[in-house]
Amino acid sequence: MGGNTEQAQRRTGRIADGWCPYGLGPEDLARGWDTIRRSAENAGRDPTSLTCGLWTPIVLSTDSGSPAIPGVHLQGTADQLVELIAEYAKAGLQHLIMFNLCPPEATVDEISQIADQVMPHIADL
Repeated sequence: MGGNTEQAQRRTGRIADGWCPYGLGPEDLARGWDTIRRSAENAGRDPTSLTCGLWTPIVLSTDSGSPAIPGVHLQGTADQLVELIAEYAKAGLQHLIMFNLCPPEATVDEISQIADQVMPHIADL
């Protein structure tokens, strides 16, 4: 189930198999995931049976001095993305659904760079 509101989070805990909000930062994801787990417990469900995903934009920068895009939490160099994804994992994230905010003609190259420079470092999170 999607939804970033507290009502959607409580509903997720009561009836859904998992949660996949859009574009939240790690802190908001952690708060929402806590709400979902409490809601599941209150409904007599096992909160460990639920999964946490996130659909969010991602920006891979070539240097740390690149200007930030407001409202995009997952952006930076490959090393910065590894650190950010680790923060998300600590917040409860299990599945990341990303879409690349780059020109269409650069998408294949950016996905390849993420696969080579980021994925090996987060595989065990």
